[in-house]
Amino acid sequence: MPEMHDHNTEVHHEESDVNVRAILWFVAIFIAVAIVVHLAVAWLFFQFRDRAQGRQGPPVTMVSDVEPPAPPSPRLQPFPQALPPFPGTTEESIVADTPTVDMIRLNQEQDTLLGSYGWVDREEGIVRIPIDEAIRQVAERGLPVRPQQPDSKGQTETLLPQTPEESPQ
Repeated sequence: MPEMHDHNTEVHHEESDVNVRAILWFVAIFIAVAIVVHLAVAWLFFQFRDRAQGRQGPPVTMVSDVEPPAPPSPRLQPFPQALPPFPGTTEESIVADTPTVDMIRLNQEQDTLLGSYGWVDREEGIVRIPIDEAIRQVAERGLPVRPQQPDSKGQTETLLPQTPEESPQ
């Protein structure tokens, strides 16, 4: 019987799979280049910072120590610094000729127009009635209805719903 050997003479392993010296050189050169690049970028950053500080004035801010000049004439209405609350405000408690006074006067004029009788157009016969009276009249008389128009079959259609008294049985 042939003898069995654990050792095969035809098969060999590699003495070294990796070239360690080449890897170490690569890592050393890589680190050296990284250090040089970082130093160059830092130097460039400081150069740009120094150049920008030389050109720049004081920081820009919305707050100013100097009061702005008054606008040219004619000036608009003044607006008082401290206003009482708007509801229930009287004209005596507010400085005259302010937007608040103008709004109070406009509301009073509109309330007067809405609550009184008057002519809108005398020649056309158009009048104005108080709003409460107009609501009462619409509630009594109802809204105007357009006349009924026949459809293609000759029957008339109602445009508004009919009351129970008007509906055909």
